Amino acid sequence: MNKKHKTLRRYRTEWWGLILGLLLIGSLLGLDLYNAYQETLQTAQARLLHNLNIVEINLSRRMQSTSSALDVVREEIQAGKTNPSAMNPRLSAMVAAQAGVRTMAWIDAKGTVVASNRRELVGQNFRNSERYTIIRQTADPGVLHLSAPYVTSLGNYSMSIGKMVQGPQGRFDGYVLAILDAEYFSVLMESILYAPDVHAGLIHSDGQLIFRAPDLEKVVGVNLAARPDSLFNRFVKSGKDKDVISGMAAATQVERMVAFTFIRPLNVKSDKALVASIDRNLSVVLAPWVRDLELRASLFALIAGVTIFGLYLYQRRHLAFELLEQQQEDERLAMEKRILQINADLENMVQQRTAELEKANASLRHLSRHDVLTGLSNRMAANERIHSEFMRMKRTGSRYAVLMLDVDFFKRINDTYGHEAGDHVLKRISDVLKSCLRASDFVARYGGEEFLVLLPDTPLEAATQVAEKIRQALARSTDPIAGVTTMSIGLVVASPEHHDENVAVNEADARLYQAKKTGRNCVVAA
Repeated sequence: MNKKHKTLRRYRTEWWGLILGLLLIGSLLGLDLYNAYQETLQTAQARLLHNLNIVEINLSRRMQSTSSALDVVREEIQAGKTNPSAMNPRLSAMVAAQAGVRTMAWIDAKGTVVASNRRELVGQNFRNSERYTIIRQTADPGVLHLSAPYVTSLGNYSMSIGKMVQGPQGRFDGYVLAILDAEYFSVLMESILYAPDVHAGLIHSDGQLIFRAPDLEKVVGVNLAARPDSLFNRFVKSGKDKDVISGMAAATQVERMVAFTFIRPLNVKSDKALVASIDRNLSVVLAPWVRDLELRASLFALIAGVTIFGLYLYQRRHLAFELLEQQQEDERLAMEKRILQINADLENMVQQRTAELEKANASLRHLSRHDVLTGLSNRMAANERIHSEFMRMKRTGSRYAVLMLDVDFFKRINDTYGHEAGDHVLKRISDVLKSCLRASDFVARYGGEEFLVLLPDTPLEAATQVAEKIRQALARSTDPIAGVTTMSIGLVVASPEHHDENVAVNEADARLYQAKKTGRNCVVAA
């Protein structure tokens, strides 16, 4: 009875130990997943803010430039240096020089267009327009007025910015106006879309959505300020000039991560502002993390199930073993036979693990001679092949050609588009190289953006044709991110007179340097 009590107490201790161990592992796993979740969000937010800064800087400078142009026109009008007929070509020239401006006009105190780059507007009266009323009531020449959005004849939303013309005694004497080009917004906002689920938008500070790219949900024109639960209202109420907010988008009813920023002209007071936004589908942002979560949860469930079931089996067998000690000798013999079977299973398992280890070693040998990124042979394999071809040339006199290839302006690609784009370029170049070579030829990534090609039994003329074929094939292909990529190629045919296999490689490298100096995207042969 005492022995049975000790056994049960030990079983309880083992179960508590297992439970605490699983809780500890689960806690560490949960903490790591939480950190990965935060890192995923922070990375996505940083990318959104970076692209949003591009829009903010561009539009702020554009509004500042347009404001300065309006100041120049206004000063000429107030100084009486020009007449309406001479102002029309003057305004046309200024519109041509202002990217993002479609129309400029001078409106007098009665609301009549006195001069414009668009002659059909001259003589029209806009006294009843909202912008005329606001500018006249404000009567502040230092304020840049940003109008409410309106629909153009092409069906796009646009806006105008204007400044009051000051008459005698500082009274309202009309205003000068610049109408912004909606196409300029389209080109600028679409330039920052870096993923299929990324959307960019431009919102008037009063809440009306002016532009959205792409506008798949047809929400342009929606007044976000009229929706209390909109992410736009949350941003405005936060009091921040720039922020990233995640939640349900009121216009599209989709969970999105949205970066907002106010856009105002530099050093100029304005009555209204623009709000630029760039957003991503939150489910797409978190998709890699969710997959990692599912994988880890599955592994944890598997580990927990195996350990629980294993402990159950262990305790059950231990109890059976204690019972078997009390049975007759024939039952003990049966247990010994079972143990022998277990040993055989363990031996089979050892053999299986040995086979797996041999397979892993073979894989490591392969990796030691191949480049992980491109799948091509690496420098070690290249040196071995060069030595082999050199010794064969010494025995048989069969010459081989060495091509050294280097990607032109590769550092610029990395700096401009990021290392991921650079890796994509290297993979595409490796595919182009393999498609241009024979089965007997050899190609390797020799280091960084440099590649080496060996052409066995190939004279100089044929090797030059192969090099030119490679250069043209790469120049014709276009990378979806970096665009057209070119290579400079140095070529040398090895000679039996060479005392060392490195002579041909060094000479090919020297020809590559000449190709770089002569303008790149060319072949220089010995």
